[in-house]
Amino acid sequence: MLEADQRLQAGSTEVAVIPENQHCGDVADVRKAELAPGGSLLGCLGVRGQLVVWDPADREPSPAAVEGSYRDFSWEEVSVHSRGVGGFRLLAVGSQGDLKLLEVRAERSAFTSVLRVCEYPADRLLQTIRDQDPSEYQNRLDHPPVSADLSTAVAVTQSHAAIAVDLNHYFRMFPDHLLCAAPRSRPPLQPQHPRDQDSLSSSSFSISALGATFSTDRSWEARLNSMYSRAKQATAPSSSCFASSQPPRTSSWFSSLPHLDPHLAPSSSHSRVPPGGMTVAFAVPESSASSQLTVSEFSALLTFVRPGNQQTTVALWDMEYGNVRYHQAAGEAAPVQRCGERQHRLLLKKAGVFQVLFSVSQQDLLSRLMLFGSAATVDAVCHLNSWGRCSIPIHALQTGLKNRQLDTVDFYLKSKENVLNSPAAAFSSADQPAASALSLTDRVQELCPALDLLCSAVRDSNSEAQSRQFSEQLLNITLSFVNTQIRSVLSNTHHEDSGVQSCINVLDRYVGELRSYMKRFPWVEELSRRSYFPEEEKESVEFIGEMEKLGSRPAVRCTGSSSHQGHGVFITFCLEHNLQYLLYTYLEHYRLTPRNCSLLSSQSLSERQPWFEMLVRIQEITRDLSDPGLVFQASLTSAQVLLPGSQASLSSLLLEGHSLLTLAAIMFAPGGIDQVMAQGQRSGRSERTVDPQLLKMALAPHPKLRAALFPAVPRGNGPPSDISVYHLLQSLLPLDPSRLFGWQAANTLNSTETSELPHFSSAHLVQRFALKENLDYLYFLHHGRPSFAYATFLVQQLSGSGDVRLTCVCVCVCVRSSYEAAQEWALAVQFCQLHNLQLSSVYPAHCAHDGQFIHFLLFVQLHNFPPQQVRSLAAQFGPTLQAHLSLAFQDLQVYCKKSCDSDEQHSVLRTEEAASGSPERPGEMFQALLQSQEEPAPCRYLLQEAVVQRCPTLAVLAACMQGAELLPCLCVWVLTSVDDVTAEEATSHLAQAPQHHEWTLHDLSIIWKTLLGRSLARPLLRGFELFQKDCPLVLVLRMFELCCDYRNFAEAKSKLLDFQRTLIALRNGGPAPPGGLPLQWVESQASVLLLTMLQRCSSQYDIHRLLQLLADVDKLLKSNGPDFRKLNQLSQLLQGSEVSISPRLLQSSSPSVQQEEFQATVDALQARGCYSRARQVAQLAGLPVHRLLLSQLLQEVSSQRSKRQWGRFETRVGFWKKCHEQLEADGTDPDPASQFFLSQAEAGAPGSPEAPEDLLDIQEHCLLLGLAAHWLSRIAPAPVDKLESLEKAQWLSRIRKRILTVAMEKESVFNLPPAANPEMNTHKALMKEFSFSNITQLNVEGYLGLEGLPGPSDEQEEPNGYLGLEGLPGPSDEQEEPNAESALSPEERSVLAALIGQLLDDGSIHEASRVCRYFSLYHPDVWLVLRCRGLASGELSDEPQEDGAEAPARASLTSSPSVSSLSSFVMLPLPEDEVAVQLQKLVDQCRHGNNYCKQVLSLYQLCKELQCSFSSVCGEEPCSVLEKLLLSEQPERFRKARAFVKAQGLSADAVAELISSAMVQALLASSQELHPVVEKHIFRPLEGRDALVQLIKLCDDPNLVGLKLLEHLNSVPLRDLNCIVELLIMAHDCFSLTCNMEGIVRVLQAARHLSHTYLHLTSCVSVITPELKSSLVKVLGLLKDAAESFSKDSCVRQATRCIRTAKLVALQLHFLNQGSDLRIINLRPAELLSAAMALPRCYQVFVVSEAYGYSPDWAEILYQKVVLHGDFGYLEELKRHRPLTSALFEDIFKKLDGAPGSVTSNVKRLLTYCDDVYSRYRLAYQQNLHDITKMLLQDAKTSSYLSDRLGS
Repeated sequence: MLEADQRLQAGSTEVAVIPENQHCGDVADVRKAELAPGGSLLGCLGVRGQLVVWDPADREPSPAAVEGSYRDFSWEEVSVHSRGVGGFRLLAVGSQGDLKLLEVRAERSAFTSVLRVCEYPADRLLQTIRDQDPSEYQNRLDHPPVSADLSTAVAVTQSHAAIAVDLNHYFRMFPDHLLCAAPRSRPPLQPQHPRDQDSLSSSSFSISALGATFSTDRSWEARLNSMYSRAKQATAPSSSCFASSQPPRTSSWFSSLPHLDPHLAPSSSHSRVPPGGMTVAFAVPESSASSQLTVSEFSALLTFVRPGNQQTTVALWDMEYGNVRYHQAAGEAAPVQRCGERQHRLLLKKAGVFQVLFSVSQQDLLSRLMLFGSAATVDAVCHLNSWGRCSIPIHALQTGLKNRQLDTVDFYLKSKENVLNSPAAAFSSADQPAASALSLTDRVQELCPALDLLCSAVRDSNSEAQSRQFSEQLLNITLSFVNTQIRSVLSNTHHEDSGVQSCINVLDRYVGELRSYMKRFPWVEELSRRSYFPEEEKESVEFIGEMEKLGSRPAVRCTGSSSHQGHGVFITFCLEHNLQYLLYTYLEHYRLTPRNCSLLSSQSLSERQPWFEMLVRIQEITRDLSDPGLVFQASLTSAQVLLPGSQASLSSLLLEGHSLLTLAAIMFAPGGIDQVMAQGQRSGRSERTVDPQLLKMALAPHPKLRAALFPAVPRGNGPPSDISVYHLLQSLLPLDPSRLFGWQAANTLNSTETSELPHFSSAHLVQRFALKENLDYLYFLHHGRPSFAYATFLVQQLSGSGDVRLTCVCVCVCVRSSYEAAQEWALAVQFCQLHNLQLSSVYPAHCAHDGQFIHFLLFVQLHNFPPQQVRSLAAQFGPTLQAHLSLAFQDLQVYCKKSCDSDEQHSVLRTEEAASGSPERPGEMFQALLQSQEEPAPCRYLLQEAVVQRCPTLAVLAACMQGAELLPCLCVWVLTSVDDVTAEEATSHLAQAPQHHEWTLHDLSIIWKTLLGRSLARPLLRGFELFQKDCPLVLVLRMFELCCDYRNFAEAKSKLLDFQRTLIALRNGGPAPPGGLPLQWVESQASVLLLTMLQRCSSQYDIHRLLQLLADVDKLLKSNGPDFRKLNQLSQLLQGSEVSISPRLLQSSSPSVQQEEFQATVDALQARGCYSRARQVAQLAGLPVHRLLLSQLLQEVSSQRSKRQWGRFETRVGFWKKCHEQLEADGTDPDPASQFFLSQAEAGAPGSPEAPEDLLDIQEHCLLLGLAAHWLSRIAPAPVDKLESLEKAQWLSRIRKRILTVAMEKESVFNLPPAANPEMNTHKALMKEFSFSNITQLNVEGYLGLEGLPGPSDEQEEPNGYLGLEGLPGPSDEQEEPNAESALSPEERSVLAALIGQLLDDGSIHEASRVCRYFSLYHPDVWLVLRCRGLASGELSDEPQEDGAEAPARASLTSSPSVSSLSSFVMLPLPEDEVAVQLQKLVDQCRHGNNYCKQVLSLYQLCKELQCSFSSVCGEEPCSVLEKLLLSEQPERFRKARAFVKAQGLSADAVAELISSAMVQALLASSQELHPVVEKHIFRPLEGRDALVQLIKLCDDPNLVGLKLLEHLNSVPLRDLNCIVELLIMAHDCFSLTCNMEGIVRVLQAARHLSHTYLHLTSCVSVITPELKSSLVKVLGLLKDAAESFSKDSCVRQATRCIRTAKLVALQLHFLNQGSDLRIINLRPAELLSAAMALPRCYQVFVVSEAYGYSPDWAEILYQKVVLHGDFGYLEELKRHRPLTSALFEDIFKKLDGAPGSVTSNVKRLLTYCDDVYSRYRLAYQQNLHDITKMLLQDAKTSSYLSDRLGS
């Protein structure tokens, strides 16, 4: 069964044409289904006789059932639309045999109505049939299925067999079976009026009448044609058997039928059935019955249906090949006929209407629809059949691009939009299994052919000016598609990384190519410069500019400063615009981490954008998957995102309620949860720790999780249990959990409302159980708490009624009497100090007893109590205060005056001595500070102590002293802030101890240099910030720190710029800071810092970045340091090479050292082959460059000669051409360049050891000599003698080359020189370019005279011998003896004469004359040519020469064959002009150089007509002479101009440029109305079209003129519209002369663009000028020509578009001619309705709507035109163009609500145009038009129908 199904379905396709409809009903009950004409209505006849009509494409209205029972029905084939009735007619056969004619009316989304028109009873029908001829009746009703051409008949039996018959053959065999045939008349055997019965024409007529063949043409070609025709007839299937027995008959069997109309008879019939007929048995189920049969001359199409419309099978019988193909429909399917069309097979299913196609695949169907239809049709078909768009073939795209159908291109790209997604979404169901196996790389490769095609189309159309609009639209579509694919690939997470990378690389290549065709508007920069952009847009513009600069260089790794800069710009942009996903992908692609990109670790960015740090941390996880700590850090940063404003820690997460997130983070913490909580218990709160109690409380909503993490028993001792400790306490009455532990959330047994932990401050517990005691102010005073005492006093006493004043006095006495006692006891302590007694301890002991620690401390500090005595007194305090005082005494310092013992002079109250390793000892520092007060110079004392104690704080305190100098303080502070080794090095130059030294600027300079040398810039920076904060050196120190410590070069750049501005301000006399350092010293130290930075750079990268930073500091500092700008440029040049900057360049600024190191760098680059960089370095250093290039070329020559490719001639030619171009581009001096080529030529010069004997060597030698001469000619003044020597040497090589070629040809046929190929063409082009004929210094007038030219008597004299390339004698060396060894042999002289003849033919007269003089060669043609010129110029006498002395060789020559054609392009000489006669004789005599003589003659005659001298004309350019000729008033100036062009050999491009420029100038001059034309022009518009055509034809290729005119359009102002249109018309004429379709299309496109532009500018003008009228007339002509051209090229769409636009332009002209200001061209969509309302005629609305593709609102238009204004003529016109439907009237009547009452008569009249009676009644009833409703109900024609409708 499976095999049968496969066989049945093979080769067929089922296509849905109408979608599913809920009104379809039961398909199994359909006996017949037929579509009305046009396919809008479907009639279905059921098995029980019910007939319904419905619209299968409209889902809203329900089917209309026809009353009665029927047997059959048929639609009328001709639509009744043509008669103005809005419906279709249906002929139905009733169950009793009666006929009914029904009319069906249906509107879109409205109900369908069926009206009975007439009825024909069965008995009357039978009587009518009986009255007619029975034979005719039989012929009309009982005919079998016959093909349309009446050649084939097919009959089907009930056993599913069929027979096909060729009717032509059948009736020839059985003519008696043709019942109604008329007797056949045999044509006469002779013509009606024969002139000669024996003639061939009479015989041919007779034989053709007999059916035989006879041909009077017996030629071989005619016989071949006859045999071909007979062979073609023999292969025809229908005559293969019959042709051998009977001759072919041309007449068909139906030609003798009397009842057949002649115009209905087929023009030809040719059946594919064999003469004997053919049969076939169909393989269909036995219960099937034949339902439909359609026959053609090729095939028969049958449909077999089983009961219930099951297993419906469509069979296609191919009679030509004898095979049958089947299609079996799945499920229930009813065949559907289509009225008027027989070859379609439609099936009605529950899912809709389907069409069966054979031998057409889905792909072919869509391709043909795309080619002959539109993309919208293909899209609709794909949508109906649920086909994936991926099935659209690529040649559909090719067709769309060829015809410029953007909708086709857009549809094709939409079909491929999911090709890179998951396979299930990217491919159709049929293709999915195969597509699933395709990788992402394979799928993107499938897109490449289409993308290549699109890029090629963009590139080709972009290069054409007229195609720019199409190119831009295509570019936008293609770029949008590629960007969508890139976005799709990057957003899909199912792809492999490798596949995504390769896919993006492929798509990026297309993006890069397409972006090159995007428009670049330089005004974007201009608007930004003028501040026209707001701030947010300005930032976007700046970012786009930065990315555009960085977008051309691939930044795969962070290796350069520009890489960091580019990454920084992009990262900042993503942060500002919250582009998280883009930033993540960018960082992942370039592998950016905080370790290689400092911006990622910026704290400010993390604080401003918390998600940024989280993104970086998350990416860090992928760097090391084995480190769980990275996940922990990432989770902490997520807390920062969740909790902005708080510290990212585990505790903050818990406090904010993110307990589960906290646990998840803890799982990845080092040591797990145990270590985290253990650390929390020990060290308190941090970001990595958590308080266990806090975590336990946070897990209250998760009791089981909390029980697992905080078990009541040790972990691991038992399984977890749901029974808590509170369940176990239920039986213990004293600890009943229902009453206790209510504050525990885990206690689910609690029945009380208490929810807090019991404590002693709980209000209810205090109230019930506490012992209350009120503490009064005396208690607090006694315990040394005066503030609490005062507060308690206020509360207690103010609330009572006691004496408040007395109490306050008591408090004050208790609080402040101790201070007065201390003053009284001071006298006793001073007495003890004076007499060196132990200090009195009465007052301190009393303070210790009372707890007055403040008074105690003040007293012992003020009076400098010894430490031991203080300790003993402090022991009298209470335990608490004693502990506090012990901590305070650790840093409490006391000082005894000098009178005290030296041992107690400095002491500290602390329990143990300070640690010996402390950098600063606070005790000694304060002691030194106190001691300084006793010194005469406190500042100096503090500085000395600072050095001794190494305490920088003392230096700060010293600077605070009055009169302190900041310089020593700065020096001491810096020295004491660094380590001992650095300090010792910085002070090694001192002759005494540092503490006794007087510090100067010199010392600071040494300290500065020492610390910078050790990269200790931070102490210097802090020191200068403390003591010299306004010094400019602070800025450079900050720059040093940013560069060396933070690698923040951008911020360092800003600091350096601030330093420059500060320095400039100080130089210009700005205010200097007080106590500042000298400016000169500051500049010197800044130079030291910069040099130190450069010298301490550890890598070339650091040097490169630093030099970039310092590039602008050049010439700012007054020092002898290096040139930073030059070093930066050198660093830029050395990037990417293996050559590094020499350290000597950074250390020495000596010019000699600099030049030496630069030269070494150039040599190193040259050794590595980096010639371009070496040249740039040499230019930077001012070193000579030309020798560098020459040495490079010499090295390349040596390298090339050692390769095998050097044996190829194209390799040599290409190499020498490249050498010349490099020397040219480099601007090399001519002298060394010529010496270079000359040296290469000397290597193979004749007579040298490497003399060229090979043909290719000789050709190379000639080329090198030409190049050497070319460069030598550039020397001013040019060495003419050397040039002549080189030319003579080249001619010797050319002679040698010719002799060698002839010898090779004679030796063997296989030794022929190579044929012409591109390489030889290149050589010829170079030889022509560097020919000696192009050297102006050699083309002197002297060589054009006969003086010195060898004559016949000089023929035996030999030229000077060859002396080598240098010092070759020229023609002037007549006194030297000839060299017999190098004299030309007779063979060489013969070859030279032939070569000179070629020169003359090429027009190189100067060179021919020089060569004859070089070799003393007499050449008769050279003599004739020069004499011809001498005669024309008047230098020679015009007396006729005797044929003897001067021209013996031409005495016997006859006239040249070309003389007869000379008149075609040379003006005939006047008889009286003897010079012209002599010139004509010379033309006749000259063999070589004849064209030159003709040119001379032509110029001579032209000079006489122009009345100017020959010399003046001869010295001008040919184009100038041609222009003078065309400007003249000669009557035949065009013919003479054509002759001049041909004689002078002017190029078509030069002529086209002259003609096009003249046309533009003339048109511009004529358009200037205010300035009348006074000068003459070549083109004169008033002369008419003939003069224009003659002017265009002066150019051999008129297309060039047209192209030049289109190029000149841009130079014409837009206001000169008439001029522009005239140029377009003339360009059109140029292209029309050669039928150049492409050029015509360009003109039309330019015209269309012009019309849109100009009409847009003039849209506001109310009166259109006459200039616009004339322009529109010309545009209309262009559109007509375009439509004709497009139709010839089968471009139907473009032709239709041109026609519609032409109609629109014609209508606009119509309004202009009538004086109307109505504009209908270049309308916007919003203007279309108002324009349609303003148009007076209905057909005009159709013209506008078709041109703009606009569907008019007819209801609104008719409401305005007819209802309001009563224009019923407009309605009549509309009715002739389209039917007036019921829906249209309903839309009109909806607008009547606001209509005035005066329009009632128009409304009533309008209703008479509504053909639907029911709609007319209903609308009249709605508008209360009761007279109309009454009339309709009383009218006999409409009353019955309305009664039925109203009743239902």
